This record gives sequence, C-alpha cells and structure tokens, in this order.
Amino acid sequence: MAKSSKTKTNPVTPEVPSGEAVETSETTVTSNDEQVEVKEPVIEPDEKVEEVEIVTPSKDPVPAEPAPIVVSEKLQEYTKPAVRPEMNPNLSKEERLNAYLENRSGVVRMNDFLKSLYPIPKNNEPALWKNQGEMKQLRMILENMQVAGKINVVNDTHRLLGKHYYAGEGQVQTHHNLGTVTIELYVTG
Repeated sequence: MAKSSKTKTNPVTPEVPSGEAVETSETTVTSNDEQVEVKEPVIEPDEKVEEVEIVTPSKDPVPAEPAPIVVSEKLQEYTKPAVRPEMNPNLSKEERLNAYLENRSGVVRMNDFLKSLYPIPKNNEPALWKNQGEMKQLRMILENMQVAGKINVVNDTHRLLGKHYYAGEGQVQTHHNLGTVTIELYVTG
C-alpha cells in the first residue's frame, strides 16, 4: 500500500499584538494508513507568569473538636423527654400499675398494659410475659394489691396466671399467661 501524506496549513493567521513572537508547531497524527501534518500557531505572551508553589497536606486535616455547649439546668429540664410514670423502668411493677390506674375509671382491660411491663423479646426468644415464673410473680402482685384494697379484679381471673392447663387434642400441659387470661380491673375514681 502506498502512503499518502496531506499537509494542512491554517490559512488564518492570528492577530498578534506587537512585541509578541509567533511560532508554529507541527503535529503528526496517524490514523489507519494516513498521516496528517497539522501546523498550529503558538502565541507566547509578553508577560511572564510567576510560578506559585501549591502545598497540599499529606494527610487529611483533622477537624478541630467543637467547643462544648453549655446548657443550663432549667433548659435541661425542658429538653428531657417526658416519661409517663407507668412507663418508667426504674419503678416497680406495682408502682407502674398504680400510676396507670390513677386517671382511669370503670372497667379497664389490663392485658396490653401488663405485657408492656416486660421487655421486648430479642431474636427467637419467647416473650418474658409467657414465662410461668413471671406469671406467678404477677399473680402475687395483683393478689396483694387486691387484698390491700387498691384494685378489684373482675371475676378474680388473675388467680389463673401461671397455673397449668391441658390444651389441644393431644392434651399438652401448658400454663396460663397474659395471652390466655383476660384481666379486667374495676376502678372507681
């Protein structure tokens, strides 16, 4: 194959202010079997640019720690989340139950609230309110409160908590918990 060469010259000469020198540079571009020479004008300015050294830090800059925010005690009281007494984990179950019943009257179904006294189960663990030992303790708390005259349990259903019964066709022995017994309290207030 024969190689052909084409030379292109820029016919437009740039306008150059007086005092500047104009040079041309040649660039050879090869594409497939063709060679093309291009002549481009290069303009050199009169003024020389000062070289500036840019310094970049070798490590990422560590942000300075923010100044601590001073909060008055009065402001802290306003910003604390309000915890209802019946949901305060620092109180005993009996105190939480009393706080819950304080503003209620009539017949109050207690199962959901009594379940909230126990922590949320993690992973595949059974809920703690299904534990027979916990139900026996809850039965005693409710019994003591009823004897003291603080509450009145409708039909004394709380006495079934923790006791065994036989369930299903296979008559499997299991025990009563808050899922099987409905506890309702009669509150006068």
